[in-house]
Amino acid sequence: MTRRLISSGSSFERDIGYSRAVVVGNQVFVSGTTGFNYADMTIAPQIAEQARQCLLNIETALAQAGATLRDVVARAIAGSVCIGAFHGDAQVGFARLVTDKATFAYLADVYVLEPYRGGGLARRMLDALFDHAQVQGLRRMMLATRDAHELYAKYGFTPLGAPDRFMEFHRPDVYRAPVA
Repeated sequence: MTRRLISSGSSFERDIGYSRAVVVGNQVFVSGTTGFNYADMTIAPQIAEQARQCLLNIETALAQAGATLRDVVARAIAGSVCIGAFHGDAQVGFARLVTDKATFAYLADVYVLEPYRGGGLARRMLDALFDHAQVQGLRRMMLATRDAHELYAKYGFTPLGAPDRFMEFHRPDVYRAPVA
């Protein structure tokens, strides 16, 4: 299968050896990015502006590949059960369980904006998610967490019972340009 590399035109990509995005078939893989503004070669001191620039960089790469941020989000949630938490009209939390809705699920995302953390919002989203009709009767649910083991244990999650049976396919260099 052929790969088409998407470039921002930045010398960083050439010097470090990566591409802003890679198109393989009908999929677009976008690399991690920073808040660097390639138009004027600057990075804003404000974190909010850096975040906006990150999204703009990703959106630009997707446009070059013929896709949009909306396409990415729609595809990511299409095979998932999602729960959102709102304060007024503003979304402040999100939880996503990727599942076939028959036998297996992977808890991929549980996120609460910092000002809303510590008040049990993640727990309430998980309650709603695990009570959802489409996830009843699943034989196995899995997740990976860096620091919330205690929270997930309350829902019955335990360390892998047979870690020797599990494997992963991890491609950390998927965004790197191929070596010529």
